[in-house]
Amino acid sequence: MKIDRRTWLYMAGSAALILLALVLIVAAVSAGYQAPAGEEQPKVTDWMQAWAGVAGVVAGTAAAVAATALLLFERQQAQDARQQLAEERRTAEESRARAVISARVIFPPGGYAIGANAIRCSRIELSVHNFGADPIHWVAVEVKLPDGRTVEHNGSEFIGPGTQELVAVDLNPPYTCMGDNPTLDAKLCSVVVAFNDSSGIRWSRKDNQAPSRRASGTDIA
Repeated sequence: MKIDRRTWLYMAGSAALILLALVLIVAAVSAGYQAPAGEEQPKVTDWMQAWAGVAGVVAGTAAAVAATALLLFERQQAQDARQQLAEERRTAEESRARAVISARVIFPPGGYAIGANAIRCSRIELSVHNFGADPIHWVAVEVKLPDGRTVEHNGSEFIGPGTQELVAVDLNPPYTCMGDNPTLDAKLCSVVVAFNDSSGIRWSRKDNQAPSRRASGTDIA
């Protein structure tokens, strides 16, 4: 249960008002009390004893309320500390995942043929860079071509820190360019890179956007 500052102020104010009301009640009773006919009016010592008893009850109640409030406060502090630690851990994990970058897809020279009416590309290439301080494992790459086809590469089991891996995928059937410049078509390709970080967490990044956690495994999904 999370107790904000305003709630704490309400609780403290309520306890103070209760104590004040009890004191006023005791004072009013002692000042206005009249002993029954034939009985002796209570002495000051009698009232002091009565007040001491009431004060003991009030003090015990206040102590119980204070102990409960302190317990709730300590529990809240511990919960906040756990949440902050978990958030810092998630931020550090995501920071490691952001260090994995995919380069732009290219149709390499010799990987396409110029026909009479169109350019047909039979191969694509791209590089996966690991700029982090830890290795990544089970790297899978998915490329969506402008014609809607999706091709995958699942051959990179390990990319060391500060290194890169060249990914090459053969296209069968070849991709037919929409124009006369394969570079423009290559820029329209969408790339998803999935990998396991050094802690075993599975991540994926689409077009170098923010990484997202995936189910454990070695594939894209």
